[in-house]
Amino acid sequence: MNYKILENPKDQLQKMWWSGGEADSIIEDGGPKDIEREKSRFYRRMLLNLENPLDEILKVYGNNTPNFDRKFLKNAEHFLSLINDDSFVEPGIQLFEYIIFGNPRNILSLKFNHLIPFLVSNLPRSFELFSFLLYHSNPQIQHILNEFEWENSVFSFIYDQNYHLYISIILKYAEIKENTFKSFFQCCSKLLYENETVTDKRIILNVMHCLANKLFEYDQMEVIKMLKIRFFQYPNNFLNDSEICQKLFEILSNMTNDDTIISIIDFIPSFCQALHSNNEDFIKSASEFAVSIVAFEQGFEILTSPQNLIQILDLAENSLFSIKSNMITLICEIIMQAHTQLIEFILSKNVLEIFFTFLEVEERENTIEILQSIEYMINYIEETDQIDYVVDKIIEYDDVLQKLALSEISSISRLVEIIQNQLRPFKML
Repeated sequence: MNYKILENPKDQLQKMWWSGGEADSIIEDGGPKDIEREKSRFYRRMLLNLENPLDEILKVYGNNTPNFDRKFLKNAEHFLSLINDDSFVEPGIQLFEYIIFGNPRNILSLKFNHLIPFLVSNLPRSFELFSFLLYHSNPQIQHILNEFEWENSVFSFIYDQNYHLYISIILKYAEIKENTFKSFFQCCSKLLYENETVTDKRIILNVMHCLANKLFEYDQMEVIKMLKIRFFQYPNNFLNDSEICQKLFEILSNMTNDDTIISIIDFIPSFCQALHSNNEDFIKSASEFAVSIVAFEQGFEILTSPQNLIQILDLAENSLFSIKSNMITLICEIIMQAHTQLIEFILSKNVLEIFFTFLEVEERENTIEILQSIEYMINYIEETDQIDYVVDKIIEYDDVLQKLALSEISSISRLVEIIQNQLRPFKML
């Protein structure tokens, strides 16, 4: 049998995998017709006689793959379990490529109990189909994978670049059993940098997704060390790619702690670059990263350099809500650690207007942080000339404070009361 599923299955699948949509988006209502009952019976009899029905199906349906009924699909899977001759393997894979690639809706009716072991046993030929099924993250597939050892079969092909894309998809979507953390990490390492010619952005993104969402419990210093090698010691380091840096910031934000901060600081230049990007998602992930490092001395020092601080304040005033909110939280964190001179500099950049304008519409998740920062600034500058400016500005936005004073959240109304009491002596002057 020389049948090849569709004109170019790899291009078709990659278009779906990398379109950015969820797997469910390619399984839509309507579309292909249901298989005729009599035809299904005929094809099932062929399967029971260990005959592959694909040629007969093609004569009737061609490339318009129908919705197969559950009985046919059950028999087709059982057919795979009876294959004990290598000459039947290729036809078996082609049959399911037709069933699945031709009409992904058929995935909803499969049991997978024979299909998944068959695909794992026949790698690398079955890599494309196996990775595509994992892309759909079907709970039944994950359950079956948890029942047997499949990892070594997949990872044994890590040294062949022809399969790196498929392996990276599997890393991204397969669940990791606790006893296989080390194997997954080693596989990620090899994909990222053991072969210097690995430059496929999609592979890098899939591996980083695995690091961010699946290997969080693994040795974090090892993960950071691996990322530093990939991003700083290779010519194609991807540090100018906003999408990859966005995922990098996500990983680093989740791993920032007292033990890792020294190593993570090396990535700060990428954060500074992100602040001046036009990519909103890039800036948002960078802002989340900044919030994770500001509590540490090394992070605070870099974030409060005049150039970075001015850009942070500008983004807090002139950006989309999610970025604005993160930047305001970051400014609040900076204020709560700042000395008088730094607070005076921040006040000179209209931070109170930024705060009150942000609070004008409604209470925000970071309302408490903002009010705490205002209280903190008043304490630090009450002996300076800046106090008159602060009093005037708070009077200007008194309606915002009055509204917050009525908040049902007691900690918010209490902070407003504290601020008003702080300013009362200065208002009398």
